[in-house]
Amino acid sequence: MLDDVADDGETDIPELRVGGASEPVLRAVLDYAYGGVVRLTEENVEPLLELASRLRMTALVEECCSFVAQRTRPCRACRVLAVADRHKCRLLRRDVLLCVLRHFDEAAGLAVDPAVAVVAAGGRATKKTMAEGSRAACGAGDRAEAAAGFGDLPLHLLEEVLADDRLDARDESVVFAAAVAWLDAPGREAQREAHADAVLRHVRFPLIDPEFLADCVEPHARMQSPAGTKLVHDAYRNLCLPPERRKVAPRAAARHVPCSETHRPPSRPPSPEPAPAARAPSVDSGNPFLTDDSEVVVGGGLADV
Repeated sequence: MLDDVADDGETDIPELRVGGASEPVLRAVLDYAYGGVVRLTEENVEPLLELASRLRMTALVEECCSFVAQRTRPCRACRVLAVADRHKCRLLRRDVLLCVLRHFDEAAGLAVDPAVAVVAAGGRATKKTMAEGSRAACGAGDRAEAAAGFGDLPLHLLEEVLADDRLDARDESVVFAAAVAWLDAPGREAQREAHADAVLRHVRFPLIDPEFLADCVEPHARMQSPAGTKLVHDAYRNLCLPPERRKVAPRAAARHVPCSETHRPPSRPPSPEPAPAARAPSVDSGNPFLTDDSEVVVGGGLADV
């Protein structure tokens, strides 16, 4: 877009209104457009990505996406997925979606036994579920952050994740616990209530352990609707059949790799990097991306816009 404006010459320069962008972010984008350098950090990468996406500055969008993808942990993957989907960052969306699928337990904030989560959400407590301990794969703070990010996923992204054959959860009871957690998340209760049956149909109930199905799933408050009851009864019927006659295919197991390995940086030659000034360790500011002390300097120009 900026390249097109520059080609028009000075005699007829259109007015370009950019609302909602702070002065530092707008200045950084203009510096990049006219050959300067931009220092990407955890604090500025999301507003830079948003403005670069609005201005169709493809090269800067790629740099921001690469910065984000290489620093995303599973506990923040759902938030990043929502950002990538909102800004139509196709490659970042693809890579972070794969991270969510490969590390679903952590990405959904359910790195504990699903029975504990289901009981807390309204299932019936049993001797088995009360005896199950936590099997945390990340800290309590990370789990809370992941659960909040998962709970904030828009409906179309949630359904896309739950329906994907590549979803790699410890077992299908984790998928059920995640679906229930999304439905019971605070805010937008009425809207989510209307979509409860649509969300739960993506859970492959015949893959759930029969004892868990009977003790935790069937009596759960979310399964008392006609559609929920039918899902449970269909699961029982499927479990009675020999394996070769069952209609529900298992989810494909995925190779566990760090989220950062799912994204390939842009093929553009690296920009010159001046020596960065020393800075104090960063403090988590609530940004959905990974918090650390790293930053990247990228250079631009109208040829890259």
